[in-house]
Amino acid sequence: MQLPRSRFADSNTVWRQFFHLLSEVWEVFIALLSGNQIHALTEMVDVQISMETLKYIHCEKYNLDMEAALQYVILRGRRRGYWP
Repeated sequence: MQLPRSRFADSNTVWRQFFHLLSEVWEVFIALLSGNQIHALTEMVDVQISMETLKYIHCEKYNLDMEAALQYVILRGRRRGYWP
């Protein structure tokens, strides 16, 4: 899933966003430990949003094509038998 570009893509560096992503992953861990599955799921969505922002920042900084990378990973996953 590719979400719209967030405002943080303008202000965060790759590293700042990466460490923010790690903090979101930690929140998933805490939510899973608590047993609150709805909270865990919402934290997983936060991880997804943070990762999308990191991809935007990274692609813009290094002039990379996000769609091409996605297609490459999908094809690689199919070759490995992850998807039909």
